[in-house]
Amino acid sequence: KVGDSTAPVLTSVEVSPQEVKVGDTVEVRVKATDDISGVQSVSVAYYTPSKNRTVHFQMRYDNQHDIWVGSYVIKETDEAGIWSLRYIYPEDKVGNNQFYRTSDSEILSPSLTEIKVVNDKVGDST
Repeated sequence: KVGDSTAPVLTSVEVSPQEVKVGDTVEVRVKATDDISGVQSVSVAYYTPSKNRTVHFQMRYDNQHDIWVGSYVIKETDEAGIWSLRYIYPEDKVGNNQFYRTSDSEILSPSLTEIKVVNDKVGDST
């Protein structure tokens, strides 16, 4: 037997909607595959515009659609502006993992993954 030494691979990423205001929910949908053991978990993180804060999306597996789904509700204290993808981190059932960043794949390009947050209350960037 060869064993499992390969991290999961991202096959699709969808961010919807890409423009939100306070009270709106952003959803990130990630499809990841693994060659042997299967995908155990997926983590998604975004930088706020100042990069002083990282926002983590809680991901859960939707086995009906074979996709990982995470959501985040925009709060009054969230910083307005363009939130950029920091990483997507899939891990398989034996611990193989990889950080994927926007430069790693066309499916992670900023035009497809960034989130514009509109917050009239300005938000907290410090």
